Amino acid sequence: MVRPPYQAVIRLFAHAERYWAQIDGEAIRSGGGNYLELTPDRFCNAVQSWICERVKDPEGFVRELERPLGGNARTPSQAEMDDEGASFVAFASAFGITPPQVVADPTEGVA
Repeated sequence: MVRPPYQAVIRLFAHAERYWAQIDGEAIRSGGGNYLELTPDRFCNAVQSWICERVKDPEGFVRELERPLGGNARTPSQAEMDDEGASFVAFASAFGITPPQVVADPTEGVA
């Protein structure tokens, strides 16, 4: 992956909100536990799996997840990506998720 999957996450959360009663009910009945206790990536995987089991074209659904939001194909600047990353880390930290340690690129700044 070369960029964060923001559009996929937004769409998966929207689907989860819309179908939450069915997703949660099935998880409880099947002994899958509480999806809200999963890490964000595992939560998205669980929702995507639940949906892919129900759509006629799972590959098409996955392609649709990656479609740019609002038809905007603009590439965000590095500053925007850094700000979004910091916001996501703050959000994840609110749920007790510790981000991985970032190791500096040893080649950065080398001419």
